[in-house]
Amino acid sequence: MHKKTRRVIFYVAVFVFIIISSLIVAYSWGYRFDKEKRELVLTGGLYLKTNVSKPQIYLDGEFLENATPGLLNSGIFLSNLLPDIHQIEVKKNNYFSWQKNVEVKSQMVTTFFSVVLLPQNPLITDIYKIATTTTETTTPKIITEDVVDFLPLNNNKEIIIQTKESATTTNAILKIHNYLNKNTNSSSNSDVEIYRQKLAKKENLNLIPNLKINDSDGNEIIFDLTKNKIKTYYLWQRINPENLINLSSEIADTFKLKNPIQKIVFYPNIENKYIVLSGKDLYFIDFDKNEAIKKVTNVLDFFIRDYSLFWLDYNGSVFGYNLILDNSTPLGIIELKKDIAIKKADISHSNQIALLFDDNVLYLFKAGEDIEKKENVFNFSFSPDNRKLAYINDKNELRVEFLTDINSGDVLRKKGDNILITKTKNSNEKIGWYSDSEHLIIQSGSKIYFAEIDDRDKINIFEENFDFDNFLLTSNKNGTIWGISSKLIQKIDLLYENII
Repeated sequence: MHKKTRRVIFYVAVFVFIIISSLIVAYSWGYRFDKEKRELVLTGGLYLKTNVSKPQIYLDGEFLENATPGLLNSGIFLSNLLPDIHQIEVKKNNYFSWQKNVEVKSQMVTTFFSVVLLPQNPLITDIYKIATTTTETTTPKIITEDVVDFLPLNNNKEIIIQTKESATTTNAILKIHNYLNKNTNSSSNSDVEIYRQKLAKKENLNLIPNLKINDSDGNEIIFDLTKNKIKTYYLWQRINPENLINLSSEIADTFKLKNPIQKIVFYPNIENKYIVLSGKDLYFIDFDKNEAIKKVTNVLDFFIRDYSLFWLDYNGSVFGYNLILDNSTPLGIIELKKDIAIKKADISHSNQIALLFDDNVLYLFKAGEDIEKKENVFNFSFSPDNRKLAYINDKNELRVEFLTDINSGDVLRKKGDNILITKTKNSNEKIGWYSDSEHLIIQSGSKIYFAEIDDRDKINIFEENFDFDNFLLTSNKNGTIWGISSKLIQKIDLLYENII
């Protein structure tokens, strides 16, 4: 071989080596050849975290066989994706699929930290059932008792049930039912009766909404009754279930309170101590110390969460009070309309108070922040992480407003950002949150909707249909809701797979 030929071969080899090495380096740095652009481009990535094990991942319609969660089910990372709009779909047998068109950018990872798939067959458990007939006699007897309302206790084993006997005997009954007992019939020995009252014709008692529970086990319960425009509070204690105490009379007589008692709640974590509104005066009542301390006057209403007390006075001023530090903080002033009433009040775990008045004006108060006023609000709900507010307006729009800045992966939300989730059938539909604070549960008639709040591309909304008169929405990892009809109470775990 001639020297010149050898030299040419050498230079060609060097050139090829440089090219190949460059390509290898470029590949290792994340460069890929884009056929459409006919050039090398820096790739991006996609990260997904889902609630199911071994999900099926499809990218642009192609099944990714090796796309599996990492260590400790930390999520799925798809790397080296060309910058473009990609269709991503997450599927699993017996689940509704999740799908979005996702923009992948160069040198960036697009993140989805809460991809939740809803099982097509959620777990449904009978909690309480009233038989329609009994065969104790030769001729079956029709049972006419109806379930009016209920409230689950936080001990995950009992519910408080209000029933109404109709037809010949008209009694309103309030009782505690242990649903972990295999016998879910109303005649179960596990039922503990709290209250029973004979009703007049067409008379109804709304006992459940008026309950105040002292602890998770329901060992002490306060409820109120209004008769002839006079409100009376009663105290029931599990330790002495037969002795129903007229708490209004007990407090008024013991401490010589002259004004009618408007409201009584438990003082947190101290036995025999209560917070009482008598007329316009707010008292701390302590039976053990035999003292009644007047804390403040001119109070229209008050609310409590944990060790935080809030009150609204007749001047429209809202105050926050720390029960541990024994100090109060003015939160703001609103213009109170004459004869206006509070339709709904709630306090977030970050001590933000929301007051919705019956003219559908919502006020948000928090120490150190300006009052936020929203008009034409018909219902609302704080997220479990206290960073978002869901509400329905007069246009039947279900919206989510961000109450603080949120930086989650590549998604940045600013305080005040507001997104439309969906249109509802009416403005009074129930709304609640899933425990991740990234999904909403909505009741519309007999249908339940499970909706994400991620508005990139489209919002995935799953629908389930149940034959119930009403629902109670809760917030936990199983996506639990409770369904009620006149003869039946069921617990429905939306996120618990029950494959048939």
